[in-house]
Amino acid sequence: MEAGFTPTGARRRQSKTWKRITQTQSLCSYWLKRADSHVSRSFARHLKACGLVASEWAAIRQLYRPNRMSPVEIAQAIGMTKGGASKLVDRLVKKGLAIKSVGEFDRRFRTVELTEAGRGRVPRFARFVDDTDREIFGNLKRRRRLLRTLKRVVHTRRPKEAQTE
Repeated sequence: MEAGFTPTGARRRQSKTWKRITQTQSLCSYWLKRADSHVSRSFARHLKACGLVASEWAAIRQLYRPNRMSPVEIAQAIGMTKGGASKLVDRLVKKGLAIKSVGEFDRRFRTVELTEAGRGRVPRFARFVDDTDREIFGNLKRRRRLLRTLKRVVHTRRPKEAQTE
């Protein structure tokens, strides 16, 4: 009889060895991603109702300070490309939330600042974000503990063997 076949001629199932792995639902990274997705979707719905997207909120939040910013500074602050930030600024100008100005000494230089309408929206959205944060993540002590843990994750260096994979 040939190897790999039963006496009736049917092919015998090859037994494969496998190692048990951790269930996805027991990984912190799984729940962190799910939580991020849940919070982001909820916030995106609220922003959409107000006619904004998350990147526009990030930009007007950065612009909510006494100093003007250039589109390049906005890009760096919110993690976008210069081209993406330039288009973003154009959308904010079109929506009446920001003003773009030409530099006095160098006409190639542009600055961006919020209009009164843009400046008025930021505190309302910030309050909503703060309320949502409290509602989802609990009391101040619990949120601070979570923040410390998340910051530690972000600032922890990966082992060399994991970096090369």
